[in-house]
Amino acid sequence: DKMSEAERNRAKKSLRSKKREFKLLRDDIRESFSRRNREELGKMRNLVYEVVEEIAKKRGIDLIVSEPVLYASDQANLTEEVLKILKKRGRSASSSAGKRKNPVSDALQE
Repeated sequence: DKMSEAERNRAKKSLRSKKREFKLLRDDIRESFSRRNREELGKMRNLVYEVVEEIAKKRGIDLIVSEPVLYASDQANLTEEVLKILKKRGRSASSSAGKRKNPVSDALQE
C-alpha cells in the first residue's frame, strides 16, 4: 500500500504540473474577464456620452462639465434625465429590435 520513492516523486511532479496549468488557466480567465469588462465599460461610457450630447443639443447647452463640479443647480444636473433615457433605450433595444424610436426625443418631450 505504501508508495515507492519514485511513485511519490512522479505524483509530486504531476501535482506541480497541474498547479502550473491551473494558474495559467486562472490567469487567462482573469485577463479575458478584465478585457471584456473594459470593453463593456467603454461601450457604456460611449452611450452615456452620446445621450449627454443629444440632451445638450436639444436644450441648446454649450458646455457640459463632468467633474469636479463645485456647485450646480438642479436645472443644470442632467443625471436623472440621462438615466431615464438610458433605461428607455435599454427597454426599447430589448423589446422592439425592429421598431427604433428615439428615446432622447421621447424623454425630452415628456
